[in-house]
Amino acid sequence: MFWCGAGMLAAVLQRARMDLFRGAEVFLNVPGGMRALDGGRGDPSCDLAVIASLLSSATGVSLPASALFLGEVSLTGELRRGVPQLTARLSAAAKAGYDTVYLPTVAMQSAMGLERDACTGKVWTLVPVRTVEELANLLDPDWLGPDALGLQS
Repeated sequence: MFWCGAGMLAAVLQRARMDLFRGAEVFLNVPGGMRALDGGRGDPSCDLAVIASLLSSATGVSLPASALFLGEVSLTGELRRGVPQLTARLSAAAKAGYDTVYLPTVAMQSAMGLERDACTGKVWTLVPVRTVEELANLLDPDWLGPDALGLQS
């Protein structure tokens, strides 16, 4: 499936002064069955996962294998909306073995009481995120150093 949002999200990182992809072309492979943004339809909640993947790809620092990233990223790098169908997503993720969820701070209100999956009994670590910069810092504080991210002065 073709998805033009990867370039836009790379531009969001650049706007956030994380100049990771200067002179590079960005391609994103979306796994079969996943619907990202396709002609305006689909699910923008995968934006945070794409941002995390782009950060990992550019820096060579691996993401936690058991972490799930949910959230729509604005053009300014902020996570401003809740996550639709959060309960169902967490339940499916619990069955797949995920135990840490990064999600927008604004979604924490609706996530209260979901720290334990009702079906599997799995206990979650919920990590609130406000901006792409904060995500980079949460994943690896060294990412925000001038050498790690090529920050512009």
